[in-house]
Amino acid sequence: ALEKHPRNIILIYYNDELAGFLMFYIRENIIMIEELQIIKKYQRTRAFKLLCYHLINILPQSIQYIESFVDKRNRTSLSLQNWLGMEITESVNDNLLHLRGDLNIFKSKIR
Repeated sequence: ALEKHPRNIILIYYNDELAGFLMFYIRENIIMIEELQIIKKYQRTRAFKLLCYHLINILPQSIQYIESFVDKRNRTSLSLQNWLGMEITESVNDNLLHLRGDLNIFKSKIR
């Protein structure tokens, strides 16, 4: 059965301007990143790092893993998630990959 988890959305502001958003949910000891969008002019700025700092500070202590689904054609996202310590766990279909990482490794990369 499909279970809907409550979604959380964080709006990302940079220099008082909306720079993007993050949508996620928490399931047991996992944070599942559903969507991350950053406006092009704010990519490769501190906006992403500031978002990660905020996310780490609001997560419950019980969270141990971070997961996401990524289109395998999105090389930028795959590279970033790999750098953050996430690894591909399965190929869901022709274009979609499931990634998972240890939250402590993620935190160490952000600091």
